[in-house]
Amino acid sequence: MKIEITIDTDNAAFEDDPGELRRILDTVTAKVTSQLAREPGCVCDAPEIDDKLLDINGNTVGRVRVTEDATDALERELAELEAAFEAAGGRGIEMAERIDEIRQALGE
Repeated sequence: MKIEITIDTDNAAFEDDPGELRRILDTVTAKVTSQLAREPGCVCDAPEIDDKLLDINGNTVGRVRVTEDATDALERELAELEAAFEAAGGRGIEMAERIDEIRQALGE
């Protein structure tokens, strides 16, 4: 997983208040948590609200992006499938086959 934080500090909000950067950074944890809670592949109505970093004046000064690589995605899918397979009492040939495919792809 990768978290990218970009902030442009070239505006009046940063000149007027030396604590502005801290105020903005304090919002990052909630934004990352919100992004992680999205369903994989989610095309939300307004996901940019989770991405934008706003200064005290409401101007967009940056973004927070959480991305996952292919291995992260496979590991997450494997964990979800294994939990569902166990909850189904070990029944579900399609789930079992997909679990095997993912394990092979991960080299397990």
